[in-house]
Amino acid sequence: MKERLARLGLHLRAPDARPIGVVQAEIDEELAFHLDASARELVRAGAEPKEAACEARRRFGDLADIRRACRRQKLGERIVIQRIQMVLILLLVLSVGVLAQQWSSTSRQQQDAIHALRNHVAELSRGTGGLAQAAPTGPVEHVIYAVGDRLRIANVTGNHEPNVHATVARDGKILLPEIGWVDIAGKAREDVEGLLTKTYLQYYEHADIKIVLEGSQAVATPPIEHVFYGVGDRLKVVNVASTAGPDVLLTVAADGKVLLPDVGWIDVAGETREAVEALLTERYEPYYEDVDIKVVLDRSPRAQGRGLAGPVEHIVYAVGDRLLVANVAGGSEPAAQPTVARDGKILLPELGWVHVAGETREDAEALLTKSYRPFYTDVDIKIVLAGSRAGAPAPVAHIVYSVGDRLKVTNVKHRGGPQAVQTVARDGKILLPELGWVHVAGETREDVEALLTKSYEPFYTDIDIKIVSM
Repeated sequence: MKERLARLGLHLRAPDARPIGVVQAEIDEELAFHLDASARELVRAGAEPKEAACEARRRFGDLADIRRACRRQKLGERIVIQRIQMVLILLLVLSVGVLAQQWSSTSRQQQDAIHALRNHVAELSRGTGGLAQAAPTGPVEHVIYAVGDRLRIANVTGNHEPNVHATVARDGKILLPEIGWVDIAGKAREDVEGLLTKTYLQYYEHADIKIVLEGSQAVATPPIEHVFYGVGDRLKVVNVASTAGPDVLLTVAADGKVLLPDVGWIDVAGETREAVEALLTERYEPYYEDVDIKVVLDRSPRAQGRGLAGPVEHIVYAVGDRLLVANVAGGSEPAAQPTVARDGKILLPELGWVHVAGETREDAEALLTKSYRPFYTDVDIKIVLAGSRAGAPAPVAHIVYSVGDRLKVTNVKHRGGPQAVQTVARDGKILLPELGWVHVAGETREDVEALLTKSYEPFYTDIDIKIVSM
């Protein structure tokens, strides 16, 4: 083999720097030239051309083996260098990866340390009433309570009741079990503990009330004479005279009302806490033997500098509104959380699509109550506006599906049947169980629902397909 390569002159050449394809083509050309020359010599000696070509190839030896040898001879050093380069690059990449991981780990540790430090500072700020008071010159003579203070009130003797958490309301009062609202703003801890101990001795054989200040506002505001409720306020309504009765958390709606179990909508915006508590106690007396309703202002947008507009006369529903629809008479169904679709309708159990956009809450509730009476014995439908869109568009006459729409397809008559969420593909079709691909793009919701209901009738006994745009 070496002698044959020597005759070709390949062993004297330095590693070739040209592209591999060019080098391979040159090797094939040289091998073909030598085979052709050997065949011509045999023809001149009297052999037939085909026999001469076969004999020349046989004498030449394994052509593939010779081709590989020539390639190694021409590119051998170059391939070794490339492999060395590849190994070095791989080592460099691994080194960079290790360094990046170490840097990332160090960065995460630094971020965690910063986060922990911030949390610690925040805890100090909450517990001491702000950084301005984080390092007082010395202990104060008395702890004086203020609006916004978060307290833990506990009986440290006897049966350890009460044991509650309370926040000083805007009128300087806290709500406590058995005794109701107690004014403490501006009073010293010792005085409040003495007052509460004396008061609770009427309820418990042993009482020694202690109060722990768990947190306070950075800047305490002076107490106001009365707490007034407004739109957006979140209220906790509870019966403190018994475990029976309301114990709910709700938000004052845009028309200034709150929805309460048993008694329905009650107007509270602009009313004082005392007036609202008296009204609710009176309303609940026919339902419970022991009633003393208290209302705690849990959160207010006004306290966060986000004052809302005054109450409107009527709540009118619009496209995109998220609603909570419930039967408050007996707690039976229906209970649904629909969103007003683009055509102004909501999808409800038993009823199907119902138009509500542009209707007032009172009219929509009356319509649904009447519509549900054939289905339930006791019906009193109430609707809570859980959320709405800014700048809601006007409802369209018909919803027409298009490519990219995300649709929820469901059988509202029975638990069986299709329950699928599909996106309209680029060819305008959706893929459904049993049916396969169905074209919906450019079709109205009513037409598609009718088509699918008819298509599913051979598969299910009770079928009424409805489609909700997601």
